[in-house]
Amino acid sequence: MKSIDSDWETMINSNDPVIRQKLARSLGQKDTDKKALRMLEILLRDEVSYVKTEALLSLAKVGNEKQLESVLNLLKDHDEMVRLDALETAFHLGACKALKYITNMLNDKKALVRSYAGYYLGKIGDKTSVYELEMSLQHEHSSLAKVGILQGLILLGKEERLLELLSLLKSKSYHVRSSIANGIELIPINSQYRNLVLESLKKALENERTIAVGSSIRNALLKFEKQSSAERPT
Repeated sequence: MKSIDSDWETMINSNDPVIRQKLARSLGQKDTDKKALRMLEILLRDEVSYVKTEALLSLAKVGNEKQLESVLNLLKDHDEMVRLDALETAFHLGACKALKYITNMLNDKKALVRSYAGYYLGKIGDKTSVYELEMSLQHEHSSLAKVGILQGLILLGKEERLLELLSLLKSKSYHVRSSIANGIELIPINSQYRNLVLESLKKALENERTIAVGSSIRNALLKFEKQSSAERPT
């Protein structure tokens, strides 16, 4: 009977990128030993983008700080999706050590990457990031990028930025509205601002014409309404 190691060697050396992708996915679905982690690092250097993204997703689940440097190298990858997944994985493997690298991604050429960078800086929670986010926001022209930057600022305690974020629900861009509707649930909202959020979401729902964004807004409304009900005195 062939060993698992032998199967892995066969798959990683396959000329078929789908097989290498399958290996990357499988390595993130079990208790991972040192050899498996080394294989995932090798797959991060694959020439095919979707193999690299699969390896990144697996490392986000089973990796540790030892793989962080390899992940950070992919923040310079030519593929936008690889850079996005590298941002998320870097956050999971070593948020504080990745801080300056994620901050640099506020200058990425793609708006969605800049948006992710802003959000993850907020998630890291280092108050020194407030200045970087404020400066980035001043020069940002993309509404999509502004969504993540504003989310980051709110996560860092700048809840007065909520109004600016919610105003983007009026954007003509489906992607902008979708990003806010899906992301607002992830932000802890102080009770002081909850009525503002509820009213903004209700108004946005009245004007929303797409099923997907409308559904996300309803979910967010349900969450915040439950929170408000739970806090009312009985």
